[in-house]
Amino acid sequence: MKIDYKIEKKEGSYINASLKIPYKVFKKTYEELLKKEAEKLDVKGFRKGKAPLDMLDEQVKHMLSLQALEKVVPPFLTELINTEKIELIAPPEYTQMPDLTKEEDLELKIKFTTLPEYKLGDIKKIKVEIEDATVKKEEITNTMSEMFTRSALEGKGQKPDDKWAKETASLYKLEGVKDLKGLEGEVKKLLKKEKERIVRQNAEHKVMTQAIELSGIEVPQEAIEFEAREREKSFLTELKNANMTLEDFCKNNNTKIEDLREVWMKDAKEALEADALLKLFGKTTNIKVTEQELEEGIKNIKMTRGQELPEGVENDPIWRNNIKNVIIKQKAYEKLMKEVLKEQKAEVKSKKTDTKKKK
Repeated sequence: MKIDYKIEKKEGSYINASLKIPYKVFKKTYEELLKKEAEKLDVKGFRKGKAPLDMLDEQVKHMLSLQALEKVVPPFLTELINTEKIELIAPPEYTQMPDLTKEEDLELKIKFTTLPEYKLGDIKKIKVEIEDATVKKEEITNTMSEMFTRSALEGKGQKPDDKWAKETASLYKLEGVKDLKGLEGEVKKLLKKEKERIVRQNAEHKVMTQAIELSGIEVPQEAIEFEAREREKSFLTELKNANMTLEDFCKNNNTKIEDLREVWMKDAKEALEADALLKLFGKTTNIKVTEQELEEGIKNIKMTRGQELPEGVENDPIWRNNIKNVIIKQKAYEKLMKEVLKEQKAEVKSKKTDTKKKK
């Protein structure tokens, strides 16, 4: 697609550009929307859907013109981004919208907040101490005690026995448990699995923190503030759906909106830094997404979030490109963790072997 655009200014992490949309492209989409809206009209003296387009309310026409603009801009905007190889770190900001009442090409002015130029740090310098995930006997004993305390037998002078173990195992859907010893074994497995999850989670967090620091990643404040505002909007929507006011939430949780905003800013900063690192790692290590992987990713999203997605969104080039970037970041995360933690585990194993030899 050939597009008419101009890069007007590049300053730090920001790019200002102007983009022209051919009027004939806008007009075609607008008229299609007009026709669909006119089909809903039921005007006296006309068969339903046959009333002249002029009879549509001006406010409705204006709304349709904005909808038409929303439909035609994405492909041109995506082409601009791809042509200039712009690494976005926040959604494009429209600084000037076109006059939709004039029959002329539509000109938009756009501000892009981009990913600054970073150089991936030497990930071999990352050092993470792998925590011990061994389950101690006292942890099993304490967990079993808590399970018994929550059971109906607690307080009746009875003690945990094989019968209680079988009933408890059934309650927790633990198969194959026949006695108290069997339940202890299952509890140990569950505690081990949870410990390993926490150990892995902590190690991965340390890897990300060190990789971000080694690569000197600093996200533009504007992007952080935008992301924090989006988190606030999402939170307020959740409260509204739960029929709860912000005031009630703060009162029930003994907090203030200022405290929440501070948390959103912190979370936004960490999320954007991680996002920047994974994009950088994916680019540096040349991670690609095949068309099959993209379609599979879109399919999975439609299965889990089908009701939330706008109709036909899978054909939106910007949306598809966003999904592609998400997959790249997922693959980058997995590759980074595999490379770093594999080496760390090898070191831990080597140290354990040396310790045994000395003994």
